This record gives sequence, C-alpha cells and structure tokens, in this order.
Amino acid sequence: MRSFAEKLKKANENKKGFTLVEIIVVLVIIGILASLMLRALNDYFHKAKEKTLTPNTRGILSGRLKTYRASSIQNRIQQIFLSNQ
Repeated sequence: MRSFAEKLKKANENKKGFTLVEIIVVLVIIGILASLMLRALNDYFHKAKEKTLTPNTRGILSGRLKTYRASSIQNRIQQIFLSNQ
C-alpha cells in the first residue's frame, strides 16, 4: 500500500497548472499595462477638456466685450445729450 506522500507526489506529477511565481509575474505585467493605459486615458480626457473650455472661454470673453462696448457707447450718448441740455 502506498503512503500518503507517494499518492500526493503521483497526483502532482499528473497535474498541469501554473506556479505561484508565474501568476505573480502575469499580475505584475497586467498592473504595469493598466497603469500606462490609465495615464494615456487621463491625458486624453485632459486634452478633451481643454478643447471644450477654450471655445467657451472665448464666447464668454466675447460677450463681456460686447456688453462693455455697448455700455460705454450708451454712456457716451447719455453724456452728449446731457451736455447739450
């Protein structure tokens, strides 16, 4: 009759699988690739935000400038009418 150790050894010889070191190496490689991918995605989202904010900022500044010009013209017209009275 075989001992327990012999049976375990025989079972391990027939068993095909991955060692702990191989699994850890694969997980480390996946982690490195994921970090590189997240960095690239972060840069992509940052550039997309910049592209949407630039036209919005130009629109706001343009509107403010138009309002300033309109109010300054209105002030000049009022000064002209008040000075003529």
